[in-house]
Amino acid sequence: MAIAAPDSIFVGGAVSTGPAPGDYHVIIEDAAVGTSTSGRGSLNFDLVVKDDPNHAAKEGKKLTKMFNSLADPAQDDEEKQKVMNGILKRQVYDGFGIKWPTEKKALDHRQFIGKTAWIRLAPRLNPKNGETRTQVVAVAQTADKLPVNKTTAEPAQKVAGRSRR
Repeated sequence: MAIAAPDSIFVGGAVSTGPAPGDYHVIIEDAAVGTSTSGRGSLNFDLVVKDDPNHAAKEGKKLTKMFNSLADPAQDDEEKQKVMNGILKRQVYDGFGIKWPTEKKALDHRQFIGKTAWIRLAPRLNPKNGETRTQVVAVAQTADKLPVNKTTAEPAQKVAGRSRR
């Protein structure tokens, strides 16, 4: 027997690609190392809203998943490895307040679990399929350390009762 749907239920039109763009205070609830669809190694975080005065209704709820591509000695030349490690150092290690190792060592993803930071979510175009998705574009220990959003002409947001430059 078919179930009749009310006339007020519709599909189609605009869709959401994730949480609203903006700045959020988060905690890493889970971390894992995996492989992307392109075969490249990836460090992945489940981010949950934590102690964010601007998003109290989202407290304790999963906000997004953060994906970080890792350098691959098998497919990347030395210069590309340095660039990718630089991105990992600045955005992930510095952003979540973890000291970057001075010597090469095995990545332990568990060290990130429980770390907090401010993140900026912004829409980014996926060149592979032409879709725009909301993703993490910046990570910092304090909200005032997040860069002014260069993806829009909007002024910086107010954070916890004070304006940012």
